[in-house]
Amino acid sequence: MRRTETDRQRRTVLLLCAVLLIGTFALYAPTWDDPWHFDDLAELLWPGVTSLAPEVPASSYRGPVSLWTWAIQYRLVGDAPRAYHALNTLIHAINALLLFALARRWLSPAGGRPRTALAAFCAAVFAAHPLATQAVAYVTQRSTSLAALFFLLAMLGWERARGASSGSRAAWLFVLWAAGGLGVATKHVVVLLPVAILLREWLLPPRANLRRLGVALVPILLLCAGRMIQLAPRAAQPLGQLEVESVATATASAARATYLLTQPKVWLLYARLALWPAGLNLDHDITRVTTAADPAFLLPAVVLVSILILLVRLRRRLPVLALGGALAALTLLPSSSLVPSRDLAFEHRAYLPLAWGLLGLASLVASLPRPRTLRMALASMTIVALAATTHARLQVWDSELALWSDAARKSPDKARPQFQRGLALQTAGQLDAARIAYERAREIAPDDPLAYNNLGNVERALGRPDEAVRAFRRAGELAPESAEPHVNLGNVAFDRGDFAAARRHYGDALARNPASAIAHYDLGKVHERSGRPDLAIPRYEEAARLEPRNAQFRNDLGAARLAIGDAEGAVRDLREALALAPESAVVRYNLAIALEAAGDSADAAAMRGREPLPADR
Repeated sequence: MRRTETDRQRRTVLLLCAVLLIGTFALYAPTWDDPWHFDDLAELLWPGVTSLAPEVPASSYRGPVSLWTWAIQYRLVGDAPRAYHALNTLIHAINALLLFALARRWLSPAGGRPRTALAAFCAAVFAAHPLATQAVAYVTQRSTSLAALFFLLAMLGWERARGASSGSRAAWLFVLWAAGGLGVATKHVVVLLPVAILLREWLLPPRANLRRLGVALVPILLLCAGRMIQLAPRAAQPLGQLEVESVATATASAARATYLLTQPKVWLLYARLALWPAGLNLDHDITRVTTAADPAFLLPAVVLVSILILLVRLRRRLPVLALGGALAALTLLPSSSLVPSRDLAFEHRAYLPLAWGLLGLASLVASLPRPRTLRMALASMTIVALAATTHARLQVWDSELALWSDAARKSPDKARPQFQRGLALQTAGQLDAARIAYERAREIAPDDPLAYNNLGNVERALGRPDEAVRAFRRAGELAPESAEPHVNLGNVAFDRGDFAAARRHYGDALARNPASAIAHYDLGKVHERSGRPDLAIPRYEEAARLEPRNAQFRNDLGAARLAIGDAEGAVRDLREALALAPESAVVRYNLAIALEAAGDSADAAAMRGREPLPADR
């Protein structure tokens, strides 16, 4: 009879795990067709990622593990975002399963019947919660969800090891150590793993044997201590301003003291979004708090201290609630306390705290004197409501324009959402609307060169060269070390046919940044249009060296070689361009001409025979 009951429980657990997995994939599958967002491509182009050798500074708050997943995926599937979104969904689903496994052990009374349904409710709420969307739909935040995976897995490893027989204890300790090692090499929050284990032992009975606890903790402490030594330079950075107000980074960057004083209301924002997820926003506009006498600091601080006192008083009656609250606060500390960041608030930072908080709330639900049927009905309604809200929120992530339009509407006085919305409108060809968005960003951040630079690009595209020149010159004044405004001034001169002025502006750009591939390329275009392809070739070569995956640079280099009679060199460069852009009719056309010039008529005819080719390059 006992064995039959155990088998039934095992089948129930497996069924619930399958439902969790399938439900999470069904909820997030629509995001797989989403484009890259914000700085996703910058992550893909991180040094060494595309060459399967990612480079991460030791003091970076992120370690190399997350970037290795990018590097391996790039080697397998290239730069199509679908597979990256799918892997993020898988990581989120695994986290829900790990939370389910932990909840079954923590929510069940010692020696009592496992509260499988309650644990499944906790995991399902986490899987369906809208506050988790940013950590999943925003591919760059894989580091957050992956760090959560290793943290949860390490805690589960300890949970299983502390009560296991000697035969399986070693295997579970290995899980703890391996997950901890990978975690600290993923994101800095995992260095708090030893503290989390000690909190678990303090708050949840029965306590583990001290010798076993010591054996488990020593390797983890060494790993975490080593990582903290690496992170020390970042934690000890100067107290002064980290960033000025900017349309490219955050408008709310702050000094250490200001950052710390602002965080209590940010913590309450995360708590409110966890309990009532209305007003989700990629880019929250948080007003800085500069003095401890400000009610914006005092009131949230009093609320947080009151919650802490309450949890301490309830630690014996509701130990899982106390533990969940303690772990939620603990895992918020690295991003929302003393060490400042460029952004005062970002929803993905609440991803792992959300898991711990939900575990604590599940224990509170279990203590309520409610009929079983009513509990099940309320649980089902909660999960359905959260899933519906998440589905609606994920539609905002369908495009850059929808995402930043939503952020700009919710943060109307913050420069970055206005700027990014302008960029999305510009990409979509809505130039007049983009100009208005850039103007708004410029009003909010009048000394930021990027708003002027992009405004100039829109003015140029609208056929207003004089307005474009004024914007580019202002951008150059605000960022005298930047090459981009001078490249753009050269583009306006090129449009006007003033090649001498264009050469001067491109030269100014290269004086500021000799590694500007686009400046080399554009200077090559000026030489070519001036009838000097021989002078264009060195510029195209340098541009192609700096950006070896740019098919346009390689194509124009091949065309310039062909213009000076170097047919073999042209064929070589154009074949490389075709490898980079196999669907480009322009490259095939130029390659056909080069093959004909090199005496390879058969290959030239085959190249022309694939489909109609353009009349010129």
